[in-house]
Amino acid sequence: MKKLFLVVLALSLPALAQDNPNFSGTWELQVAKSEFGPLPAPESQVSVIDHKEPKLQIKVTSKTAQGEQTSTRNLTTDGEENTNQVANNTWKSKTHWEEKVLITESSFEIQGNKIRIKDRWTLAGDGKSYTSDRELASDMGEAQQKLVFAKK
Repeated sequence: MKKLFLVVLALSLPALAQDNPNFSGTWELQVAKSEFGPLPAPESQVSVIDHKEPKLQIKVTSKTAQGEQTSTRNLTTDGEENTNQVANNTWKSKTHWEEKVLITESSFEIQGNKIRIKDRWTLAGDGKSYTSDRELASDMGEAQQKLVFAKK
């Protein structure tokens, strides 16, 4: 009986480790399906995500009226603070799981203006899209966005 229990436990451990969604892949922002609030929408955005729990690397290429910009952020999903350089700004972020939702809270400054972003990433059941519900707060006010991404 003890042997059977150990076999069942050993077989179930990989399933337990995969409980959280994996966001790896190349993702294209669906501009028409997204909501940007008072902020301008980019012309296009592609995110390449390498997710090997607890590490998460996100390379984002955005095209706006000001041109194309690429940035890379390295995060960990263990709630520890991560520091990244994004567009000449130092971002401090903490990322953790709340059930199947990945939460990242970031803060940085632009020209003395403190900005805070909270992203709630939810992967669709079929794994072909994800949504980031985003809250932005700064000294100039608050905004909400809903960003929809499709897997390429």
